[in-house]
Amino acid sequence: MYPIDTNVLSELRKLRPHGAVLAWIASVEDAQLLLQPLPWVKFRPVLN
Repeated sequence: MYPIDTNVLSELRKLRPHGAVLAWIASVEDAQLLLQPLPWVKFRPVLN
């Protein structure tokens, strides 16, 4: 399992995210990603 930090979420929301972040997220299976409750609550208003 890979817990996703808020920095990764912030980077992925950018118009031009860093290539290394995109490459890493693409290399990990979705089932291996773990989104902690606090980051989700922090970004929820932005995602709605």
